[in-house]
Amino acid sequence: MLLLPCANCSFNNVVKSELLTFCSNCGKKLDNSYSSWQAKYPNRTLKDWYEQVCIDTDKKQTVNYRRNHPPANKTKMLLIIATGFVLASGIIYYAAKNIYPKVKTAFIESQWKKLTYGALGLYIETPDVLLPYQEKLTDDILKSLQRVEYYKSRDGATVTITLTNAQYNEDIVANVDGSAQAIINSFKNEKTNQHFNYTQQPVQINGYNAVQVSGSYIKDGDDISFQSLIAGKANYLYIVNIAYFTKNMRAKNIAQHIAKSIAIKRENSAGY
Repeated sequence: MLLLPCANCSFNNVVKSELLTFCSNCGKKLDNSYSSWQAKYPNRTLKDWYEQVCIDTDKKQTVNYRRNHPPANKTKMLLIIATGFVLASGIIYYAAKNIYPKVKTAFIESQWKKLTYGALGLYIETPDVLLPYQEKLTDDILKSLQRVEYYKSRDGATVTITLTNAQYNEDIVANVDGSAQAIINSFKNEKTNQHFNYTQQPVQINGYNAVQVSGSYIKDGDDISFQSLIAGKANYLYIVNIAYFTKNMRAKNIAQHIAKSIAIKRENSAGY
């Protein structure tokens, strides 16, 4: 099977014919489509395009799409960790399925933990210490990473939190806007989500460009609110996801406190 990677979101499109023009994941025009590629290289053939640009899974050979984009022009990629585009859906789905509607007084009044998580220096204040966990990564994603770190709230937490810190290879630039759009698209494409509404706005976190996405949706009869913060600079990307039951006002206050506390302290981080 032949696959054509999208430079905008890193999704591998199945090549059914040389007429493939738009990414089936993000909808953007593929700048490495056969027609675009042939315009740049008129003396090359369709077979050359198959061999030099596409990924042949049957041969188990991966063409490095970045080789046509030298480090000086750093390739922008959609840097959603784990299974690429799916991670955005996976993290938020985890949050939605593990929220409990009642907030215990002891939970609210407990001493907040003010910690920097991981060697990449994501600082956040939470009622309880977040726990490290792992995601299964594909070989292609592992090859693009220097480091990736995952943390999440304990099971049963009133407000569910997940963190993802990633450091990519030097020739990859974090696409913050693309990552935010992938999270939004994951909600839109999830058939069990209803009445999905959201807002997004650009923000700055310690000199890092960031996008804040806030919204709500109904899943399995539950009204759930979420906040996502995606920040990046150079080859560093940070994703924070927070979710809670919309009608729980105490949970909302906790989520707002958590969101306001987020900071990036990579340069001075010893990590947790």
